[in-house]
Amino acid sequence: MTDDSTRVDRRSVLAVVGGGLLAGCSAPTTSDRSPRTTDDERTTEAATDLSVDTGWGMFGRNARHTGHSPDASGPRTDATQQWSHTCAQDQGDILGTPAVADGIAYVGCGRSVEALDVTTGAVEWSRTLSRANRFSPALGAGRVYVTIRGERAGLYGFARDGGDTEWHQPLQVVSAPVYADGTVYARTRTAGKTLRAFDADDGTEQWHHGRDCQPSDAVWSPPTVRDDTVLYLATCADGERSTLFALDRATGTERWHHEIDGVASRSAPAVADGVAYVGDNGGRLYAIDLEGRRERWTAPLEGQLWTTPTVGHDTVYVGSVTGTLYAVDAAEGAVDWHRNVGLTYETAAFDGETLYVGGVNLQGVDPASGETLWRVNTTNTFSSQFASPAVVGNAVVATSCVKTDSQQTRYDNRIHVVG
Repeated sequence: MTDDSTRVDRRSVLAVVGGGLLAGCSAPTTSDRSPRTTDDERTTEAATDLSVDTGWGMFGRNARHTGHSPDASGPRTDATQQWSHTCAQDQGDILGTPAVADGIAYVGCGRSVEALDVTTGAVEWSRTLSRANRFSPALGAGRVYVTIRGERAGLYGFARDGGDTEWHQPLQVVSAPVYADGTVYARTRTAGKTLRAFDADDGTEQWHHGRDCQPSDAVWSPPTVRDDTVLYLATCADGERSTLFALDRATGTERWHHEIDGVASRSAPAVADGVAYVGDNGGRLYAIDLEGRRERWTAPLEGQLWTTPTVGHDTVYVGSVTGTLYAVDAAEGAVDWHRNVGLTYETAAFDGETLYVGGVNLQGVDPASGETLWRVNTTNTFSSQFASPAVVGNAVVATSCVKTDSQQTRYDNRIHVVG
């Protein structure tokens, strides 16, 4: 299967990148007591080398959401935490994927968005937000784009150098932003305006699209951009099925739509070789031919498929809330293997050699067998959760959220680099 990877540098995004969704910090307490790194410890061993930085512009890496970074070479064995950075407590369950470019990680961190040096963990800049940042950021056009909910909710464009606020669009957003070639896309709760497109330079709205019904509050998935087409899943508040819409990227005009058999609430379409892969809440994984506008196959799996599929090497990897990670043949839909890895809602990252999976811990998984190669845990008595990771250079960058009291009312949010 061909790769749709893109190169991202610090001042410009040279191809399509975007942003994805997150999961709450609601993982069960884990009894796993395998060897772990010490949180907030900065090791004196070999430093993380990001001299060859192909970037990770969003959750899922790019606007096609494949999660595949073939130029990266993350840790396959003996993973060691290089450093971690702790956000302020009591700021909500923050589990977005960092966006990484040119050795800088941009991440929601409590009630702030921060830029951190990936090698050292030093904070380059930090900007306070009115509410906790619950979604993954996106990079593009010299900016980092962030969506927040609640007070002063909306879509923000911050300068990547320095973090100054360049523009703000007040919106009731329900997904992370997606950037593609000068346009930023975001999902909202407004009837008739479920998906909205904005000029990346000044935030001016370009177009909107939506059904007449009130959108379901349970659907958080971001749109997907492929060439001149924008794909997104829409579900009415009382609906039992989701509809995949294909829109003209320049105008927002509907080209076609396809209704699937269930509700897809958090799985965004991942596109590779002209096929969109998406999971639904009933455990079905769909492969939808974008040229033929039809389903190629449907794979019946188990549990809610809240992760966005990861696509690479003719295989689709998708996780279920039951804790099972599946490897599915991309051409036929047959299950190659499945293994319980303790996965919750988190989408895997892939560098061609290793899958990197979040959940109650962060782990490296053999893509051929599903065997766990290494595991990094948080040091918490109650419950913890690693978000969907990014793999850049030879490092894995991820956020974690831990509950720090038995009532699970206090949060401790961290950013980690493992190499």
